[in-house]
Amino acid sequence: DTGSIEDCDTSTSGGCPGVSYYEHQVGDFVRPYGTSVPTLSLGVSHAAPSELTISITVANGQEQTLWSGGGGSIPATFDLTGLTGDWMTGRYQLRIEDDTMGNTGTVSSWCIMAN
Repeated sequence: DTGSIEDCDTSTSGGCPGVSYYEHQVGDFVRPYGTSVPTLSLGVSHAAPSELTISITVANGQEQTLWSGGGGSIPATFDLTGLTGDWMTGRYQLRIEDDTMGNTGTVSSWCIMAN
């Protein structure tokens, strides 16, 4: 699931932040061995990455904030520490919030990887 990142819009009932959801259903995925930490590979472009908050709800229901208005460019990979030693089969929901009006972006790809 990929697409546009909703822009913050103070003129509509949607308001701020603009929130976009992307979902993956992962089947027949084993748990990582030992202390391996699964990762999220993420392709995001946005004119102002500092306006974004990126979080993920992983298969076991835990939510993890990956990026919260940091400076610079958004990393291409994130460790999913909430899944260490856990089964990875299930639904994943990526949530991206844009908290400032005027800039847009896209999610071009995202993938969960067991390392």
